[in-house]
Amino acid sequence: MKTDHSSSQNNAPVLTRVKIEHPRPYLKMIRDNGFMVMDMHVHTRFSDSFTRISKLIRRADKLQIGLAITDHNEIKGVLRAFEIKKHVPIIPGIEISIAEGPHILVYFARLEALIRFYETHIKNNKTRDPHSNTNLTIAQLMRAKQQYECLVSVAHPYAPSYTNVPKNIQKGFIDQSVLEQADAVEVLNGAVTRKKNQKAVAFAQSLGKGITGGSDSHSLFETGKVVTYTRAQTIREFLTAIKKQENFVLGKPIGKVKRMPSLAKSSHKHISYFFPTIPQRYEQVFARNVRYHKPLFVRKMNNLKNGSLEFLKQPWQVKIRLRPMPPMPPIYGSSNTIRRLWEHQKMKRRRALALATAYKRNNST
Repeated sequence: MKTDHSSSQNNAPVLTRVKIEHPRPYLKMIRDNGFMVMDMHVHTRFSDSFTRISKLIRRADKLQIGLAITDHNEIKGVLRAFEIKKHVPIIPGIEISIAEGPHILVYFARLEALIRFYETHIKNNKTRDPHSNTNLTIAQLMRAKQQYECLVSVAHPYAPSYTNVPKNIQKGFIDQSVLEQADAVEVLNGAVTRKKNQKAVAFAQSLGKGITGGSDSHSLFETGKVVTYTRAQTIREFLTAIKKQENFVLGKPIGKVKRMPSLAKSSHKHISYFFPTIPQRYEQVFARNVRYHKPLFVRKMNNLKNGSLEFLKQPWQVKIRLRPMPPMPPIYGSSNTIRRLWEHQKMKRRRALALATAYKRNNST
């Protein structure tokens, strides 16, 4: 897959599968070459944003691009957009927060198919935070998609915490063979850093999947910062081109500072559901990670009880542990809290010194 991270405008973006650069200077040239341009990841006031549909449509009309409205586990925004869309192309879509944690984007060629999918598989699987999680698993979603004319894309695979897809696969929370039934991977997301987007490109290549890109906008100004484009006349042709890997992605991450208003808006929508969702968050963030790490911890403790020091394999670790503890600065002498912390660190150094000494003694014999 050809990826360009340069800032030169000499290379036409229509020849580059993924180009990490601000799209606005290129939009007119892309349209003039007969491409349909879409921002494929947009949120509205019907999920964790405050953006009104009418303003979103006007923004897209000004940029002369189409939109895929992908609210979290909700389709009211899509229905409202189809009422007032005028001549702005709209892809019926939804972003599903699956039970395992990651987010999956699903796009449909027809609005009726999205409505039927929502009523059958999403509406009755919502949790107490409707914008955060569902009880729908990745396996159930992949089975359900076989019944519809749709495109399934893995959203921001390197997002932090429990939504990180490769970490979920590594720890066994998600079966990779099931995930490989998806049609594409979102390789360019406006809310994710450049480095993580580059990792997403490699992830899509490793799976041999198509690519999508979207701004993931939660504020109006973010809309259109990342676009997906291909030669198509209809929504069905557009989605088919993505499956055939005949599309292109262009855009630039918005940046953490500029996204602060969006994060504040999103947090405001979720805060009222904080306490009802604690049990599910506990499972996703803490409990299952404890179950994953517990056997590793038990194995290390058993090795220690049996006199084995296999976990001290790196010589540089021993050197660090052998460094003497510096004396406590007199300026902190009146602070009991600092003194207790210092004494705790001193005790840890003593233990490390004892382990390192035993490690050297074992190696010498």
